[in-house]
Amino acid sequence: MEDKIRVRIEAGGRCIQWRDTNTGLIMVPSVLHTKFTAFETLYNDIQAIAGAQLAIKEVASGETVAKSGDIESVRDICGDMADIAAAMEPDFAGMQAKYHFRRNMSAQDTLATARAFAANAVADEAHFIAHGMPATFLADLGAAADTFETSIGDTGSARSEGVGKTAELKAKTAELMKQKRTIDLMIKVMFKSNTAALNSWRSAAHVEVLNGKPTPPTPPTP
Repeated sequence: MEDKIRVRIEAGGRCIQWRDTNTGLIMVPSVLHTKFTAFETLYNDIQAIAGAQLAIKEVASGETVAKSGDIESVRDICGDMADIAAAMEPDFAGMQAKYHFRRNMSAQDTLATARAFAANAVADEAHFIAHGMPATFLADLGAAADTFETSIGDTGSARSEGVGKTAELKAKTAELMKQKRTIDLMIKVMFKSNTAALNSWRSAAHVEVLNGKPTPPTPPTP
């Protein structure tokens, strides 16, 4: 979660705590009570979205780990094929170039290369097996490539959904700050003679200004 969003949500929570602590000062019914009710509803909505975003992040993290394992399976088979192709080169010219492979290729390039290897190796399958590849290497490569392709799509989908939740949080927390400003103006007038309540509100409603820099740690007590 972005720090700007986080500090706004934290301020929203403190404002609701202030309302709960000072319920005896807020008339029911009243405009202020209604404003606080709407504010709390929006805050709860934001909390739900934030929770969903966290869940999506955890899913994406797990899928990234799976993607990492899936790509290694593809790389291992393609790497073995490239080695065997190099071994066949003296007897079958052009094999090494046909099955050239680099482990540091991007995910999409790795998948494309695996698909090309699988297609080309149909004609060369017997030679690969005779020179040391497992009898099931083609089926193994196809299965590994299919699994890897699925993991690429799943991870991308989770990331897209996470981006959508971030945009939603930005919009919702911006609205939360607008509502807080309305309540703030009312409280400044209604409680100007109640110093304790007004000061505690100011403290609760304060939103930390980050300026792109992290909050410095509290110095240790001597």
